[in-house]
Amino acid sequence: IMKDNLLSIEQASNRLRETLIKYIEATYHISDEYIIDQRNNLLNSPNVVHNSPYIESTPRYQTAALFKDLDISKESKDLFTALSLSSEARPKRCWLEQQNSPHSFTLTLSKTLS
Repeated sequence: IMKDNLLSIEQASNRLRETLIKYIEATYHISDEYIIDQRNNLLNSPNVVHNSPYIESTPRYQTAALFKDLDISKESKDLFTALSLSSEARPKRCWLEQQNSPHSFTLTLSKTLS
């Protein structure tokens, strides 16, 4: 990709908005000039088919225990530990959600069975 072809956030947003408006106009053909003007005013109004662009950040995952310290079966612990050590790119710790999921599943299953 050439740097000259890159769009700013505002340019990309405008292009998406224009494309959607053209699609709506082509799909829903109207011949009455007054209604066409009303539709154009409506489609180009904020919060109808577009909004101001913004970047939404997602929260970072929280790390938890080392895989070898999880309260899971020895076989599972050995597998996760071996996988985490097999590459520098792999995390050595699990995410908090991962740590809690086996416990949640076990708790839910035991409540269901009792």
